[in-house]
Amino acid sequence: MQQELCHHPRIHMEPTPSNLAMLESSTQRKAALEILQSHDCIQYRPFVLSMGYRQQFAMYTPVEAWDILLDVLSRLGLGKSLGFYRHSNAHVWCSLLIAKREVVADFSAFALNVAAILAQDPAYAALLAKTPRLTALVLERLVPLWVFHHRLKSAYVPMVILEKEAL
Repeated sequence: MQQELCHHPRIHMEPTPSNLAMLESSTQRKAALEILQSHDCIQYRPFVLSMGYRQQFAMYTPVEAWDILLDVLSRLGLGKSLGFYRHSNAHVWCSLLIAKREVVADFSAFALNVAAILAQDPAYAALLAKTPRLTALVLERLVPLWVFHHRLKSAYVPMVILEKEAL
């Protein structure tokens, strides 16, 4: 699987007690709740790659899983929205979804349904044996498609992601 260098916006912060306190502060929670008054969800700001979703997907997972996933999504009634997956090169790299409780519940039910259907597919099971994190990699890529399919009003914001090595 090929790797492409990806330059997406990052904010580097030293994990000092004061910086961590700022990230955990009630101010951040208040800001998120204000955004959710006028939006259905908050997502990481998308960025453009020189490849489509299929190529990006194939960087991390067996490409055969892509075809199995598209078949499952079509059977679940998302066929019309799959053009988003086939033609988009704007990626929401982080699968983080900050949303209203009912939006999270609906997405969770959808993701668990997809996982259950995938688990019953013998071809997928063979791929899973070779790639143990396959289901996690597949499900995290469902967030932008699900948001797009349901025409949710998203606020795209830069997010700070502290990497484990920094802590």
